[in-house]
Amino acid sequence: MKGMGLIALALFILIVSILVGGWGFAGFTMTSSAMDPTFAQGKMVFVSRIAKGIGRGTIVLAQVPGEETQVVRRIIGLPGEGIEYRNGEVFINGQKIEEKYLGPGNNVAAQFDVPAPENFGPFQIPDGGYFLMGDNRRFARDSRAFYAVKAESILGVVLSFGGMLVF
Repeated sequence: MKGMGLIALALFILIVSILVGGWGFAGFTMTSSAMDPTFAQGKMVFVSRIAKGIGRGTIVLAQVPGEETQVVRRIIGLPGEGIEYRNGEVFINGQKIEEKYLGPGNNVAAQFDVPAPENFGPFQIPDGGYFLMGDNRRFARDSRAFYAVKAESILGVVLSFGGMLVF
């Protein structure tokens, strides 16, 4: 019964979003497997354009610098931090971070046409910038390829309703 209420809420938000021209919310369909296992390719997620309080671990919709492409990725590095990616592990200011959201085998070398090196950095994230990475590191074109994303390029935060992330 609780699951039906969450589905009804999600459908209500989707309908309202469509009716009012996307004020505050938008739907986004995952076009790649870059966020597996969190979001499967082809699934729709809700994005809040008005959500506040982004930080490490927040999943966002962002405009890729210098392109028309938009991506859903996780914020890994914050403004002013030093970041390095070595042998499938992320280091912030020299300290390894734990990433429990990664699925098995996702912390390995990239396997796609767009360059995102297996080892990256050290890289100093500029003030006002964020370092984004896909949860499926093997197939994610992310800040390892396009570097930091400016705060104004973050278009919204992917929402979760009671743990229900995809539709």
